[in-house]
Amino acid sequence: MNHNRIVESLKGWFATQNVIFWQDPEGEFTEVVGSLPLEGITLIRLDGVP
Repeated sequence: MNHNRIVESLKGWFATQNVIFWQDPEGEFTEVVGSLPLEGITLIRLDGVP
């Protein structure tokens, strides 16, 4: 899954949610999640990364 696809998928979710719980046990998206445009969204990372 590429960065643009992640952003587009999350935009649809953000239309109805303002809190996202993020779990990425393999760390596959560690760099990507930090660069997502999340204005007005609270991201709670379950992997313990701030």
